[in-house]
Amino acid sequence: MSPDNDLNSLINSALDIFKDREVFPVEYKKKKYWVKRGRRSGSNLLQHFAWKMLHFPLLTPAENQSEEESVIYETEKIKRMQSLGIAVPSLVLIEKRFFVMEDVGTPLYILLKKNSNIFPQIYTAIELLGALHRKKEYHGGAQLRNITMKDSELFFIDFEEKFSSEVSLELLQIRDVFMFLLCLSKHNFEYDYHFLLEKYISASGNNDIKKELEKISISLKFVEKILKPELIRNLLDKDTLALAKLLETISYQRLPTKKRAGG
Repeated sequence: MSPDNDLNSLINSALDIFKDREVFPVEYKKKKYWVKRGRRSGSNLLQHFAWKMLHFPLLTPAENQSEEESVIYETEKIKRMQSLGIAVPSLVLIEKRFFVMEDVGTPLYILLKKNSNIFPQIYTAIELLGALHRKKEYHGGAQLRNITMKDSELFFIDFEEKFSSEVSLELLQIRDVFMFLLCLSKHNFEYDYHFLLEKYISASGNNDIKKELEKISISLKFVEKILKPELIRNLLDKDTLALAKLLETISYQRLPTKKRAGG
C-alpha cells in the first residue's frame, strides 16, 4: 500500500505531537495505523558479563543498533515473515527513522486482563510460535504483548531485537519459548505445561524443547533455592517472582510421576 499525501501529512503532524513516544496510533479514513520510531538498542557490559557466566537465554546480549539500523532490521524482518506466510502487520510507509504499519488488533495480555478465559488463543499462540520456528526464524520478544488478535486471527508484532550471528538459531528459539512461558507466569495464567509444550512440539518439530528447558532449570537451581523462602519472595518484583514460579514449574515436571502425585 502506498500512502497518499493526506496520510503523509497526518503522520508528519503526529510525529511532532508525539515527540516523546516511540510507538503511537493514527487514524485515517476510519482506519487505524501505528507509527513506530527506530530506537537505539544494545546491551551493556553487565549483561555481557552475566551472559558469559550463566548462558541464560534471557540474558543473550542484543546487538547495538542505531535508530536507522533498527528501522531497516525490523521492516526487513517483517517483509521476510510475510513472505513465509506468517501473520504480521502490513507495512504502509518506511522512512529513515520510522515506519508505519496497519493495526492488527489488541495484544493478548490486555485480553487476558479483561478475560482470563483465553485458553484457545494462548494455545494457538504457542502453535504459531512453533510454526514460525519450523520456518527457521525466531521472534526475539515472544511475549503476550507482542501477539495481537484481530477478527479472531493472531498476529506477531515487534521484531526489533537483533542478535549476533554467532548466537545459534536454536538458542534464540529456546529463548522465545522460555520468554513465552515466563510471560504466562508473570500474568498468573494457569496452564497445562505438558499440553502447551506438546502443542509447540507438534507445530515446530522440535522434540528437544522439554529437555532444553530442563537444562535451564538445572543450571539455575541455585537461583530457585535463593528465591524459595517466603521472606525473600515478599521483597521481589513481579518479573523475578514470575521467574521463580516458572523454574519451580519446570523442576516439578522433572520429578517422577509418583513424586508429583505425592506418592
